[in-house]
Amino acid sequence: MLSFLLASLLLLILERSERKPKLLWWALPLTVLWVNLHAGFAIGPILIVLFLAGEWVEGFLTAHTGRGGRLRALALTLAATLLVVPLNPNGAKLFWYPVQTLLSKPMQEHISEWASPNLHSPDYWPFLLLALATLTVLGWSRTRRVRAIYF
Repeated sequence: MLSFLLASLLLLILERSERKPKLLWWALPLTVLWVNLHAGFAIGPILIVLFLAGEWVEGFLTAHTGRGGRLRALALTLAATLLVVPLNPNGAKLFWYPVQTLLSKPMQEHISEWASPNLHSPDYWPFLLLALATLTVLGWSRTRRVRAIYF
């Protein structure tokens, strides 16, 4: 849950930084906090890379010429967040921890959060209702503009 919270904060920073580029600097203390609290910190740089790709694709498809500054700012933020990852008790070794965790067969078998939800079990029915309600609300929404970075 902690990584979901921190990922949500980073997404908020990335989204709002389009209008206020100085918000990107908040990604650095957030990354330092995240890297010291949970191995899910690797989600942060991945989200920044996805935003970079989305900005590039959007600029390419719409032929916007003013995207260079935003791309540079996101690339600088990515580099800076990677530089602060070693600011933890394990140092630079933490770069490899998420990869080792993903490749570990015992961890894959015992981390229940990684298992797909069993929607036949009543324990997962609230999740199913929430997912269906979300899709329903999105379907009824009058907003038809969807940017590439959202999906």
